[in-house]
Amino acid sequence: GAALYLVDALSGALLWHAAGTASAAPDLQVDGLDHGIAATPRALDLDGDGELDRAYVADTGGRVFRFEFVRGAPRRALARATLLAALGGAGAADRRFYAEPDVALVRRGLAAPYAAVTLGSGFAPDPLRAGVADRLYSLRDPLPGRYRAAAALPPVTDGELPDATDAAVPATARGWKRRLAHPGEQVTGPARTIDHAAYVPTWAPPPATPGADCVQPAGGNRLRVVDVRDGRPRAFRVIEAPEDDEP
Repeated sequence: GAALYLVDALSGALLWHAAGTASAAPDLQVDGLDHGIAATPRALDLDGDGELDRAYVADTGGRVFRFEFVRGAPRRALARATLLAALGGAGAADRRFYAEPDVALVRRGLAAPYAAVTLGSGFAPDPLRAGVADRLYSLRDPLPGRYRAAAALPPVTDGELPDATDAAVPATARGWKRRLAHPGEQVTGPARTIDHAAYVPTWAPPPATPGADCVQPAGGNRLRVVDVRDGRPRAFRVIEAPEDDEP
């Protein structure tokens, strides 16, 4: 549901929770947290002290939230939430996130580093749905400390993000998006970033074949590989083991 819980892994005791409504009596009420959270939150320890610093949460309304945690603070002051992106909507914009956001540190030259939050939309309960323009996204989120933005920014929308499918992404952009190439194609799982390359699984339904036999044709699984810095496609090799190797 529309809530985020922090529990003790050993005892199961509730340590803290956030929700979108006051009726849930949360420790932190978050405006806009009113869609289901089907994806695993991405939890981060940014300074290596063994404590939770940030968590990124994506919901089935196409929204992405950042939670920042303060070590040792009381429950009511333990975290604050920011709506980073509002990427969903109605009709063709009914984008939903069912997979965990991937987060990678990016540093380009002398520019301030940022967290690249990469994820894609899809609709796990109905992969054959039509009429929705699903996307692959990567958001550029400033890191804490001296790199933190002086003022909170409004959530970025799909229309504000440059489309890396067709053009270069400006260094000052708050992220990028890519259209998926095949009709009905959608992201089916979490991205994983290695050496600035994001590996993203997708699936596309089979094309319509009027007059074909009453056999459901297979869809197509794909692995999209893009550079998280600018959204450009990246090439990768498939290394095959020699035939005489044991499995």
